[in-house]
Amino acid sequence: MDYNAYQNAWTPCQIGKIQYRMAQEHSPQRNFLQPNWCTLHDEAHIFIRDTVEWRGAKDLEGHLTIESGGSLKINCRVSLPAYAKITVKPGGTLILDENARLHNACGDRWEGIEIQEQGKIKGQVIFIGEPKMENIVNPLN
Repeated sequence: MDYNAYQNAWTPCQIGKIQYRMAQEHSPQRNFLQPNWCTLHDEAHIFIRDTVEWRGAKDLEGHLTIESGGSLKINCRVSLPAYAKITVKPGGTLILDENARLHNACGDRWEGIEIQEQGKIKGQVIFIGEPKMENIVNPLN
């Protein structure tokens, strides 16, 4: 606990440890969460416009789009809701590391990765090693 007047505040490090445990698939702490990540929520769409790297597990609630000029490197478990998809726009880059695991944590299927192109410019997906992709309707479009 943080040392404030009431001694009831948590440090950012403590909050990070809590989030880490709740994101682990088989941790007992995860049972306290409502599985909002099972159903697609269009308002929870994530857009990547910069260079971003994900190293901690994520349970997404919407689609994921890598915009032109954006780059996302995934080194962790990422759960996508049923019917969600990852879109790589022309000029965008998705890097899937060997530690990456894309799946649906609820046992449903998600739509896969859509690579878009415009003229000679195309979205790019780079595989490092053998990342895991599970529960996919269309792996790469």
